Amino acid sequence: MKAVIDIGSNSVRLLIFKTTEDFARGVTDLDITRLGHDLNRTGKLSPEGIRATWEVFDRFQNEIRRQKVEQVEAFATEAVRKAADGEEFVAEINRRYGWNVRVIDGDEEAMIGFLGATSALSDGDWTLIDIGGASTEIIQGRDEITYQRSYPVGALRYTDDPELELANIFNDLPPAFGSLVGIGGTITTIMAMQLEMNQYQRHLIQAQRLSKASLEKWVNRLQEMSHQDRLEIAGLDPKREPIIVAGIKILHFLLEAFHQEWLVVSDYGNLEGYAISRQLCKKNSQ
Repeated sequence: MKAVIDIGSNSVRLLIFKTTEDFARGVTDLDITRLGHDLNRTGKLSPEGIRATWEVFDRFQNEIRRQKVEQVEAFATEAVRKAADGEEFVAEINRRYGWNVRVIDGDEEAMIGFLGATSALSDGDWTLIDIGGASTEIIQGRDEITYQRSYPVGALRYTDDPELELANIFNDLPPAFGSLVGIGGTITTIMAMQLEMNQYQRHLIQAQRLSKASLEKWVNRLQEMSHQDRLEIAGLDPKREPIIVAGIKILHFLLEAFHQEWLVVSDYGNLEGYAISRQLCKKNSQ
C-alpha cells in the first residue's frame, strides 16, 4: 500500500491506494485546517491552522499504520511555499512523521491537477480550473499541457481579502480551449450542494455539469442566508461554509471570462495526479 498527502492552503487530504483502481473509492480522509488563513497579512502560516493540521496528521498517521502503508509521499502548495515559516513547518512534518514532503511550485501543481483530472475523463481538449485555498490554477491541453499558470487567489485568500480585484489578477487569461473542467473542494462542494448530497459520493459527482446560472443562484441564495441557515444546506461541509461564497465568485468570474455557460466537474485531481506523476502507480484507465 502507498499513500499521498496533499497539504493545501485550506485543507489537507490523504489518499491510500494499491493500484489506480483504488482511486474510485475516493479520498481516504480529509479535513479543513486553514493553514493559509491571513497569510497575506502576516506572511506566515496560521498558528491555529498549524495546530489543527497536527491533529489531522496524527489521525492520518494512525490510518497509515493501520493499513500497513509502505511508502508515504506528501506535497505542499501555495501557503507553504509562500509562508516565511514554510520550510520550518516542512522540517517539523519530517521530524514528527518521517514522511517524504516536497513543496511544489505552481507549474507542478498545475500539471498534477491536469493529469489527475483528465485521467478519469474521456480524451479531448480541456481547460482546467483548479480553485484552491490560496491560488487558482488554469491549465490547457489534450494529451499534453499546452498552457499552465498559477494565479495568486483562491477561496480562502479571497475570503480574507474580498477587496482583491479578480479582473486584475486574471488579466491575461488565454482564450478558451475545448471544454472547461473544474477540480478542487470549492467546485465539488458546489456540485454536492446542487445534488443535495447528505453523504458525499464520488461516483455521483464525477463528470457532472455545473452551470453558470446555478452559480448565480447559489451566490444570491447564500448571501441572503444567515451563518446558521447555511449550515443546514445538504452537501456543504460546515468548515467550508465561511469560504464557499468567495469560491463561487471566483468560479463564476472565470466562466464569464471564458465565455462558457457550464463546466464539467471532476473529483479526481491533485492527489491522483501526484501519484501518477511520481510513478507510484500507472495512469488510471477509466
